[in-house]
Order: sequence, then C-alpha cells, then structure tokens
Amino acid sequence: VMRKVLRSVLSKFKKIHEAEIPGIVPGSLLFFQKYCVIDIRRRIEEGLPGVFLANAPGTGKTRIIQAATADMDTTVITPNSVVSAWDEESGKVLENVNILTQRDMHSAVRKEQLQTRKRLRATLDVPHHTYVNREFLQRIEDSERFQLLSDEETIVVHDEGHSRANEQSLQSKGASMLDSKFQILVSAT
Repeated sequence: VMRKVLRSVLSKFKKIHEAEIPGIVPGSLLFFQKYCVIDIRRRIEEGLPGVFLANAPGTGKTRIIQAATADMDTTVITPNSVVSAWDEESGKVLENVNILTQRDMHSAVRKEQLQTRKRLRATLDVPHHTYVNREFLQRIEDSERFQLLSDEETIVVHDEGHSRANEQSLQSKGASMLDSKFQILVSAT
C-alpha cells in the first residue's frame, strides 16, 4: 500500500515539475510555488468561483498569483503600501503582459487611464494586469469605475483578503461590485 501511495505522489510531483505555465519567465518559480499555481489554474479551468491562498509570510504569494494568472486579464486590489511591490515582482515573473499600476493619483485620472486602456484593449493582444490600491473600492457611487476595472472574464485578486471580513465596509461593498471569472483572496494572516 505504501509503495502505491508513494508512486502516486511521485507521479503527481513529476507532472508538476514538467508542467509548463504559459506567460511566465522560465525558472521563476520554486516547486511548491508551481504546485500552488497549477492548483489555482485547475480551479479556474473547473469554473469554480475562487480560492483563498493563505501561505506563510515570505513564501512568494505575489509570485504565485502572477504566475497563475499570467495569461489572463487580472485585477489586483492591494493595500497602497504594496502596490509597487506587485509591479516590481511582475518583472521577475511575467513575460508579456500589459501592466497598469494605479496608486497615489486622483480618482479622475485613474478612471481616464482605465477608459483609455479599455479602448486600446482590442489592439493589444496580451493579457492585462491592473494593480490598484484598495481605497479605489471606497467610491461605490461611481459604478462605471468598477466596470472599467473588471468584467466577467477578469480574475480579481484581493491582497490582504482578510480585510473583506467586515461586509459593511466601503471596501467590501465596492469589492462586491466587481464582476469576475474567478476571485483569489490572498493573506498570510
């Protein structure tokens, strides 16, 4: 029985090791990160609504999410203090993605950038990743902003996902206005 179990585990590990993930820089993932990426991608393909990634601090959750969604339109809602970290990490993981990082700017400028991007989307045949701070979610009276940020084909990522625990907060209300194909809550807490 033990040999059968070990053969099964070895077979699964070989498949993970040999799997190619589209849109990522070769060699940018450790084995356990690749394991997480493959599991997230499987859940997306199965049409599940989402997943909670709760790996320990320092284990590369940002890298895992970027690799899992490298070939998909993705919106990341993150605390203001780490928006730039998502942008910096993307250069180490993603091969060919159009990235829009929005932080420390007036909401009208953000909206204008999103409108411009939507118009250009058809001409740019690459996945789009958008990184915005979670304060973006607080202006729930402007529903167009949410439509520009995501649609039914977008993967929506909530960094520090435990912040969604208070369903009555403006951020949680705004988050509920986002359409998505799949949602990922990320937390080390």
